[in-house]
Amino acid sequence: MLDAGAAAAAELLTTLIPEMGAKITPEIASCLYTGVATDTGCFRFSNTTAATHKAAAALIEAGADVERLTSACSRAASTRGSSRNAWL
Repeated sequence: MLDAGAAAAAELLTTLIPEMGAKITPEIASCLYTGVATDTGCFRFSNTTAATHKAAAALIEAGADVERLTSACSRAASTRGSSRNAWL
């Protein structure tokens, strides 16, 4: 499966997994949401599309723990920024 317009592999998997007859559990949804969020810079990068947001919404509906994942993403970004600033 190839879709050059997809922002993340996890975005493609959000569609592919149900098409294969499998259920996206809350744990799977959290993993896929993490993939979509990180590949799009927490939805800030120019590769983020309406389809990306629809995939994220589907993952939230499937039980992704957005609050926990967003906090972890923010902490990781903050840590990376701090270490970059230490080199300046």
